[in-house]
Amino acid sequence: MKTIELQNEDHAWQFLVEYGIAKASELRMVTGIMGFSLDTLNHVLYYQTGYHDIEQYLECEGGEV
Repeated sequence: MKTIELQNEDHAWQFLVEYGIAKASELRMVTGIMGFSLDTLNHVLYYQTGYHDIEQYLECEGGEV
């Protein structure tokens, strides 16, 4: 079960940038088009890595949030 922290849009944005998965400018563009939501940020994660959410990424790639 995912924690609330892993489901937070702000946390997901920070995660994507800090892990080098996407640049902030890319996220601004995508969320400007598709809306600022966890679903949108998970789409970016999936496109870039093949993982459906942060929890899956961390389980498979290792690391801590």
